[in-house]
Amino acid sequence: RATLSVSLGIRGRRTHLRVQTMVAALPQASRPALGGSIGASSKAGRGSISLGRLRPVRAGAKPVLAGTPLRTLPSHYATLGCGRAGFVVAPRAQSLEVSEPAVEPKPVKEPATADPFNGERLQNVPKSNRPRIVVLGSGWGAISFLKSLDPSCPYDVVVVSPRNYFLYTPLLPGAATGTVEDRSIVEPVRRVLADKNYTYLKASAQHIDPTKKLVHCKGEGITKQHEFDLSYDFLVTAVGSVPNTFGVPGVEDNCLFFKEIGDAAELRHRVNRALERASLPETPKKRAAQLLTVAIVGGGPTGVELAGELYDLLREDVAKQYSPELLSLVKIVVVELEDHILSMYDRRISEYATEQFKARQRKGEYIELVLNSRVTETRPGQLVTKNKTTGEESVIDFGLCVWSTGIKMHPLCAQLRETLCELDAQSCPANMRSLATDPAFRVLGSAAQGSIFALGDCATVEQPRALEHVERLFASGDVDGSGILTKQDLKDLFSKGSNEFPHLAEFAKRLDKEWDKTILPEAGKDGINQEQFHALVERIDSGLRAYPATAQVAKQQGDHLAALMNAANGNTQIISEGQLQPFSYNHKGSLAYIGSDAAVMDMLGGAQAKGVLAGWAWKGFEAFSQISWRNKLLVSFDWVSFSTTFGELTCAGLKMSVAFASAAGTREAVRT
Repeated sequence: RATLSVSLGIRGRRTHLRVQTMVAALPQASRPALGGSIGASSKAGRGSISLGRLRPVRAGAKPVLAGTPLRTLPSHYATLGCGRAGFVVAPRAQSLEVSEPAVEPKPVKEPATADPFNGERLQNVPKSNRPRIVVLGSGWGAISFLKSLDPSCPYDVVVVSPRNYFLYTPLLPGAATGTVEDRSIVEPVRRVLADKNYTYLKASAQHIDPTKKLVHCKGEGITKQHEFDLSYDFLVTAVGSVPNTFGVPGVEDNCLFFKEIGDAAELRHRVNRALERASLPETPKKRAAQLLTVAIVGGGPTGVELAGELYDLLREDVAKQYSPELLSLVKIVVVELEDHILSMYDRRISEYATEQFKARQRKGEYIELVLNSRVTETRPGQLVTKNKTTGEESVIDFGLCVWSTGIKMHPLCAQLRETLCELDAQSCPANMRSLATDPAFRVLGSAAQGSIFALGDCATVEQPRALEHVERLFASGDVDGSGILTKQDLKDLFSKGSNEFPHLAEFAKRLDKEWDKTILPEAGKDGINQEQFHALVERIDSGLRAYPATAQVAKQQGDHLAALMNAANGNTQIISEGQLQPFSYNHKGSLAYIGSDAAVMDMLGGAQAKGVLAGWAWKGFEAFSQISWRNKLLVSFDWVSFSTTFGELTCAGLKMSVAFASAAGTREAVRT
């Protein structure tokens, strides 16, 4: 076999490809493997295309010299470039394998001694008289806020995050199976900030002191730990959430969480390793069946999309390269507490998705559903479930278990909430899954001083209830003093009141339907009186729910907070104490990929789409929703190339470790 480790880096305006090791050790009797690669070269900002012929790589082939520019590579390499975007892909080879050091690099030991250098220190954080905004995190809420914040406004912005890139999480299942490249769904934070003169610090926030307005941070320095304090005038916490194990024993030791790009690479590696181990001669059948079982706990969008992507990988690629006997042992087991998957979607959507999975199960096509069941324990290689209806327990043997159900408050948010409650218990709401905020995302509690904001999974936004002001609302709508509100009166009232109570605007959109269906039968022919209006508002308020923990919500919240900061234009009193425009969530629909090029879409107005056409719409939406044109093009190219030219490049055909570094310094391990 050959061991291949490739790195792609951008130095200045010229792209270099470096092959670190390439050792051919093929038996003489074996057929030569086809070698080659596709790369990108960019010079002076212009793209170039240079296609060379591919030739066999035989035993004893000389390694390519390190640091060779793409334009000078031998003829058996093909290069392709487009602007400043670059990629490296190698054609399918029959006997390439990943060396263990390439897949699992050993951690670099850091010196435990103190920094021997003293004297003058670098001041990488700007100091001025302008208000300083410190943003914690690099996820949806933080990046949306930073992109929408006007750089001309008088703020000094400092971003603190241990992850120096933004990750487009909806396509994480696709990255795990190779339908999209890892680098296609990440964007360096410094690239986002480059044109705005904002500061980025690669560190993690450890503690927030709201009284002194300080954030204690810890980063990777020359010494073992580099700690520093960062002052703020306004703090935006957008650190997200962490997986919730619900107290189930053994989850952290035996299951793989699925939230980061590294999780996708690890899943890809484990699936490939299980296939290869099960393929070895004399492997016991029961052992092979365990290795080839992937258990996914959680039937929400993440779990369903991951199951769908794995199903495609097995059906379209792995099935062509492994024996039917081996494939008959492969299973993807989805464990869900409810009686159907995608339970948060419209019932018709969830029933359709459930039926599609059950149909594959009946045909013996890899999928298996375990519904109405909760996980009670995880052991090495085993998942214990209990049916909530019958109480019957069962054991699922697995080679890989992915835990994709439930989230809980980030430890930093929990620390801040505890601190705020200690300083002022009366203004600290109880039983909150995250930081409680007002409709403008200001964290509640007098100790917060109106200077701390929370976005996305960090926030539970307080939604004002119209019922508390029902008499005032009725009086403002009863212009003629008749004591009766007509349909037009209600429309006008809800339209005007939506600034104070955003959820009234949603009801106003469907008022015509509701008027004939539910309101008119209970009212007089002319309209409704005050008592009936009271009952109507109570029913509308009862529909208020906490915003879902989705990328769509976090993005809209980040955009809204940026608009508030832009409008304040550096006026700290308005931001801390002023009457700010409340947030109004605009739900644009829900999508989920279910495999076989099919998807389900729950759109506005109750409209729905299912099947292959919905799958193409899903791909178009996800490609267009990338945060940069670079990512839009890369994702589009990945899908086109995967379904045409490179459709057979799977983990069994080619396995290599690629480490790439962007011009901004981002470095992320990509294992394909």
